[in-house]
Amino acid sequence: MEATTKKDQKLAVMANGTHGQRDKDIITARRIDWRFLLPFPALHHVVYIGPSNKALTDALEQFSYLLKVIPPSELPDAAKRNQNRFSLAVVHTNDPKVVRKTIPLIAPGGLLYWEVDRRDQNKLAALLSLRNAKSYENDLRRMYLKDIDVYWHRPDFENCLEIIPLHDSQALKGAFLKTHTSWKGKLKIGLGKLLMRTGLLHFTVPCFSFVARKRN
Repeated sequence: MEATTKKDQKLAVMANGTHGQRDKDIITARRIDWRFLLPFPALHHVVYIGPSNKALTDALEQFSYLLKVIPPSELPDAAKRNQNRFSLAVVHTNDPKVVRKTIPLIAPGGLLYWEVDRRDQNKLAALLSLRNAKSYENDLRRMYLKDIDVYWHRPDFENCLEIIPLHDSQALKGAFLKTHTSWKGKLKIGLGKLLMRTGLLHFTVPCFSFVARKRN
């Protein structure tokens, strides 16, 4: 009887370990839920450009066939050595110049996924600078990319509960209507609709991303 009990305890420990690992895998995978925005969610030859971001690079490492991490400061030389090599470039930066230097790394017809995080910026300064999601989108058009889509990650990239297409007014309205029915929730709904009508929503969204394709 005692042997059976010990065996059961061992099996329980193994099961808990399996569940624990599964939970970790789910949390890791959620950081790259944006891959389902791509034409094909499987990640093949991927390059990451940006600051150290363990959650993002760990997820990319686990789910990519091949991952190369390049600091922005090494881009010019890296682009010469790895030209047209990657099917997907993942870039986390607020600087369009970094994205422009990344383009040579992407294979013809390959994809760019670009995250812009403005949480650390002074919101008033960001508003007065007239830099918004549309401005960044125009930057991509000047880089001769195509099939450009922009998405709002709410509330942010690390804790994302919703990825909302900013070009889709119905999706935006639906997102605001999900807000709580309390007076604060109703106030947020009204404010969201006002920001949509005035075009200011693109200035106030703190975390947004772009998916674009490099021309052949």
